[in-house]
Formats: sequence, C-alpha cells, structure tokens
Amino acid sequence: METIGPQLIHLVQLSLQKNNAKKVLSFLALFFSVLAVYFALYASMFASSEKSAVNAIRERKVSQTRNIMPPASLYTSTTSSFESVPFYRTIIDNNLFRPLGWRPPRPKEPYRLIGTILPKNADVSPNAILQTTAGNKTYIVSTGDKLDTDTTVTDIQPKQVTLEKAGQQRPLTLNPGPWLK
Repeated sequence: METIGPQLIHLVQLSLQKNNAKKVLSFLALFFSVLAVYFALYASMFASSEKSAVNAIRERKVSQTRNIMPPASLYTSTTSSFESVPFYRTIIDNNLFRPLGWRPPRPKEPYRLIGTILPKNADVSPNAILQTTAGNKTYIVSTGDKLDTDTTVTDIQPKQVTLEKAGQQRPLTLNPGPWLK
C-alpha cells in the first residue's frame, strides 16, 4: 500500500500535464474498485475472526456459569413449600403498585379470630381473642359477651368461635397462615 500512493500521484501529475483526463478517470475508477475489493476482503476476514473470538468468549462464560450454578434439584425442593396462597398474602396485601390513597375493600366479616384460650380447669370459662377488621381493636371475650350492640359470643371451641348477630349464628375459624400448620 505504501508504494501505490506515490505512484498514483505521479501518474495523475503526468496525465494532467498531457491532458489525458479520460485515461486518468478510468485509472482512478479501476484503482478505487480494486481498493474497495481489497477492503471488503479484509473486513470479511476481520469480521469472521471477530465472530469466532466473541463465540469463544461466550462459550467460556457459559462454561464458567455452569460450574457456578447449583443443581436444579435444589430449586424444586425449596419452591414447593412456597406455592401456597397464604405465603404470598403479605405481598398481595401490600402491593407497591397500587394508586395512592387506595384502601382495601371492607371485609364482610367485621371480626377476625386471633386465638382461643381453653383452660384445663372446668371452673374457668374459655376465652377468645378477637380483632376488628376495620379498626384493628383487640378484644378478649368469653361466652355471652357482647362485641357490639348486635353481636354476641355464643360458643368458644379450639380454633373456632361462634358469633350470633340478629338471630343468625356464624363461625369464625382461626386462619393459621403459612407458618403455623
């Protein structure tokens, strides 16, 4: 390439002196077409060697990550215990992408059973711990206590309380969540 440059300049100077413009233009066209073919071949050689180098790097990275990754059996054994809906209840209840000021819909049941206290002694009455779903007030009640003007506790059993409102009895059961089974 270094020897072509000075020869080309010398030929252009000679042809301009002799007014052979057609010969100069045809020579330049031939020269640039040969130059284009040369660069195309050079670029294709460089591109193919670059692709092979990139593929070699990718294969090296893949082989390294295969050595780092734990076996797939570890994933299947641990995720099966988390597939229940109560485990994800916290995420569902506290969703970050809800609009500002969003309030959850008011539940149909105004009370939630937190726990029951059943004594071993028959002289002591059983107690239940109830919580309001709207205001998060906690009550410790026994059989016959009134929660509000219409609701009365009629029965306390292990993990269940029966409430009576307007003559209708409805049971409240203890929801243990995913951590207590």
